[in-house]
Amino acid sequence: MTVALKLFGTPQVRLKKRWETLPFDKTSAVLCYVAAHPQGVTRGTLATLLWETDDHRARANLRQLLMRVRRSSWSLALQVTDDHVVWHGSTDLESFWKALKNNLALEPFAPEFLAGFLISDAPALMDWLDLERQTLRHAWREAALQRAAVLQNLAALELLRLVLETDALCEDAVQAILRLSIRLEQPEMGRLAFETFEQFLQQELGLEPLPETVLLYQQGQTRQTPRLEPRQTLPAPSTAFIGRDAELSALEALLESGSRCIAVIASGGMGKTRLALRTAQAWQDSFADGVVFASMLGLHGQAALSDALLQGFAVPNRQADTVSQLLSLLEKKSALLVLDNLESDPEAASLLIARLLEACPKLRVLLTSRERLGLSGETVLELGGLEPLAAQSLFIAAARRADSRLRLDSDGQAVVARIALHCGYMPLALELAASWAAVLDLADLEHQVLTGLQHLESRFRDTPERHKSIRAVFMQTWLRLEPNLCQILAWLAPLEGGFTLPMAQGIAKASLRDLETLIARSLLSRQGQRYAIHELLRQFILEQPQAQSMVAQTWLLEFTQALQTSRRSARTLAQLEDELANIRCALWDFLEARNDLAVRVLYLALDDVYDTRGLSLEAKQVFARVLQKLEPTSHLRAELFKLEASYTMRLGDTTQAERLFTLSLSCALEPSLKASVLNLLAQLMSRSGRWLESDAAFIESIALYQSVPNIEQARLAECYNGLGVNAKLRGEFSQSQQYLEAAIVLNQAVGHLEGVAIATLNLANVHEAQGQDMAAKTAYELCFKHFTALGHKRAIAVVFNNLSIVQRKLGDILGARVSLEQSLTLKREMHDKRGIAVALQSLAEIEMLEAKPQQARGHLLESIEIALEASAMPTVMQSFHAFAGALELEGQLARAALIWRAVVVHPATSGEIQREIALKLPSLPKSGKTPEFQELLASLQPS
Repeated sequence: MTVALKLFGTPQVRLKKRWETLPFDKTSAVLCYVAAHPQGVTRGTLATLLWETDDHRARANLRQLLMRVRRSSWSLALQVTDDHVVWHGSTDLESFWKALKNNLALEPFAPEFLAGFLISDAPALMDWLDLERQTLRHAWREAALQRAAVLQNLAALELLRLVLETDALCEDAVQAILRLSIRLEQPEMGRLAFETFEQFLQQELGLEPLPETVLLYQQGQTRQTPRLEPRQTLPAPSTAFIGRDAELSALEALLESGSRCIAVIASGGMGKTRLALRTAQAWQDSFADGVVFASMLGLHGQAALSDALLQGFAVPNRQADTVSQLLSLLEKKSALLVLDNLESDPEAASLLIARLLEACPKLRVLLTSRERLGLSGETVLELGGLEPLAAQSLFIAAARRADSRLRLDSDGQAVVARIALHCGYMPLALELAASWAAVLDLADLEHQVLTGLQHLESRFRDTPERHKSIRAVFMQTWLRLEPNLCQILAWLAPLEGGFTLPMAQGIAKASLRDLETLIARSLLSRQGQRYAIHELLRQFILEQPQAQSMVAQTWLLEFTQALQTSRRSARTLAQLEDELANIRCALWDFLEARNDLAVRVLYLALDDVYDTRGLSLEAKQVFARVLQKLEPTSHLRAELFKLEASYTMRLGDTTQAERLFTLSLSCALEPSLKASVLNLLAQLMSRSGRWLESDAAFIESIALYQSVPNIEQARLAECYNGLGVNAKLRGEFSQSQQYLEAAIVLNQAVGHLEGVAIATLNLANVHEAQGQDMAAKTAYELCFKHFTALGHKRAIAVVFNNLSIVQRKLGDILGARVSLEQSLTLKREMHDKRGIAVALQSLAEIEMLEAKPQQARGHLLESIEIALEASAMPTVMQSFHAFAGALELEGQLARAALIWRAVVVHPATSGEIQREIALKLPSLPKSGKTPEFQELLASLQPS
């Protein structure tokens, strides 16, 4: 049975001879997505696409979805294996790419791709669909405009009108219709097209048509052909122009404002020439004497530059004094000069342009160069990389030129995004990288691009020599650079995260004038108070003989050491966060140099930032990598095991965390470090509901701290804080308060304000548990102010969650929901599984107050699942308790009673919850036995 799909317009499937409209659901999403990727899609990709995760829950949902697919009437066209789903039917998407390749009719593909398709709870799918629509719409529009240019008049007109139906703001199509109306001498056709467009443009964007569009309209209405003296035909690009909307608008605004000298400045490979030509093309009918393009590449001296311009104006007899001849020719001309690649002799170029602008009042100049000319009337547009989506579209378009069969699933799009980022969104680098798509799949291509600059080179015969490779592009500038500037860049290039003026002065002895020169030559960019070298240029500089990485790294080490006296202060943390990427790079270099003292200074500084900013995932990866690079006999291994374990615990993998803590304890430890490891291990046990073990570990940690000659008061305070949390969870509020107040006193004695705030936060939890809600609220708000000043994201998330609880109890439901949503956002950013589970639990409790028990149960199921992944058994029990409460609201008393009977006897259930349940059970239906834990999990499913 042949199955066909229509993906343009409302999606439809054809079985035999009958077309059926597909519903907008995830079953249809699977069909359409897989059909759009004929090479097949992995199950992991589909799970991530539809549920934003590839965990066991998403896989289970996908299995159920594929079972429904197998029961559908079109299931024979899908092959479902253990790993992949493959489409074996036909689609109009295949026909679309064939039509583009062979210049066939495009009208069947004018409707929007998967028009109206929307699944609100699958944002990754919608992101893919948005990008695919942009790519297809752009390809269709460009192809339609090109096809219209070669069709017969009426056929061209119909196609242009169709372009405007799909994109009413396509001014290129309006201009094409105006030219057609002039050729056919049908002014009414042109008038209708222009006035409709003008009105729509004004209503939608508050803009007027481009001057050249207005000129074409006026020509058609008066039936006069303008006098355009010799005008150079602008070079035609061989590929579609993608992106640069903001830059095109900026150039348009500058031209409309009357700027006479506009300079597009950027390093090689950024697309300066393409941007200037695109702008010139749009304005070529706006100057009475036309637009003249002249390439100045490799030309030196005013005479040679003038001669190139005279050629542009097609002057047959050039005099010996070409400068005077040019000035005489252009004295009264109204023209736009597009002067490309002026960096070969910027001094001669600036002198010539200054003379032209002074002698020729109607003349205007649009120039491109790798460095500024330094003219007083020069308006500079600095050209950086493309916008990320435009960069990805450019890469995809270039890759499809290399391999027309290329189709992207969500994994492929993620790879493209990473390649675009690594290329610094530089157009030339993206096209050079994409040219390998003919011989490499995307994963291999990404690997090759990441290994260095050697794969960013062209194998096309028509590529200019200066653009054959990224190295060739940068070498042109490097060879012309003064030796002192080369050395400054070589000293600064190891700074992956950029640098400030004081850093440039301290590391490279660079002056403000040096930085100004480097910016003028497109070798530096500035954002606020920081300067940066483009990533690919930075890699190129590091390959040069002048490169000296340890100069910058030694400066960073001294900088970090100087901040140790004020660790964890807001100012210190902000400074460290600014240099996070640089400190990380310095860490790798000192690891290679086997300098353990420097390594420890740097990883402790990273830990300060990772801990307070909630960057647990990056921290775990960095510390695991440091352990891999350390010598097996290094005395740093015990501390690094501890650090990796603490972040592993926060990410929810308590089994792996406990293994790492054990590895740390197995090393030869000094008492202070062993006490610190035991303190963290006690926290892990507390999270798992092993409170007796946890208390014992805290007490052993306290004894070890007290055995050290100089007792670390802040560390002792951490242990008392942990004992206070355990006592609170057991419902021993008086004991808890004593421990927490002791922690506050110890922290205050050494001025450790962060420790004071954390102990105060836990004391506020005790107030809340005892019904002292206003006291708890006041304490939470004070903690929030302190943690905000410190930038302690992890603690802020906890405060928001706890604040929402007392807000809810005080009747401020809206405030509680807002606080909770802020907490959940921060916890998801930090991948804090236990924290996410707690926040979902609180959200469910709000929904129960709002009489939404079904929504509450959904969030509680998610909370239980995530808490189980994190082995956070007390949190699991709290969510079970709340789940039974939601069932009680719905009148399912027998199921609620069954869950409560299991929860009340579980060792990880807090004393507070046990007392609540004990009060409820006598009035609930009796049950034969208390279920085991697995039976408890099964009881969550609908009856």
